[in-house]
Amino acid sequence: MQLQHCYQLLGARPDWTIDEIKGAFRRQLLTVHPDQNPKDPLAVERTRQLLEAYRTVLRYASTSPRPCHADTSVAHQMNNISRQAQDPRQCWFSRASDLVFILTVVVLAVYLILNVLLSERGPVFRPNPSAFVTTEPVKELPIVAEPDITDTSIWYYTRRYQSTLGDEWLCEQAIEAYRHAAAQAAIVGDTHR
Repeated sequence: MQLQHCYQLLGARPDWTIDEIKGAFRRQLLTVHPDQNPKDPLAVERTRQLLEAYRTVLRYASTSPRPCHADTSVAHQMNNISRQAQDPRQCWFSRASDLVFILTVVVLAVYLILNVLLSERGPVFRPNPSAFVTTEPVKELPIVAEPDITDTSIWYYTRRYQSTLGDEWLCEQAIEAYRHAAAQAAIVGDTHR
């Protein structure tokens, strides 16, 4: 299949970029696809021809000589051929600048790694075990006065509160129960409470 005929099938021009040709191929494919035209008996053949034309154009675009930038059009490439023949340093300079950048990054990485390994301090991220703070376990405090409610769950939670510094509301409830028991003992005159 001739290249000019391929461009006509795609609805594209030779000076278009690859992305523009791809867009034209997709538009044409949507118009001739058998799923879009189920009653057309030639839709399968047109789709096959369109796909073959697209592959031919892409093959030509990938093998054609390109300047430094791959996104330039074919017409722009043809206009720049004589200028590139006169000044080949343009492509060489861009490749050399990329190489210099990569070498700079590699040298910097090697320098940082050697600096970390050979410094007397050691790397900054190394943990210092002497700086770890050790804490003692929490001691249970002795309960000085226990009212006559030791069998209830409130007193159990009060002891738990004193050892683990838990719920304040529960402790207030236990204190209130203790005060009530002490007041009852004072009224009745019971000295054992």
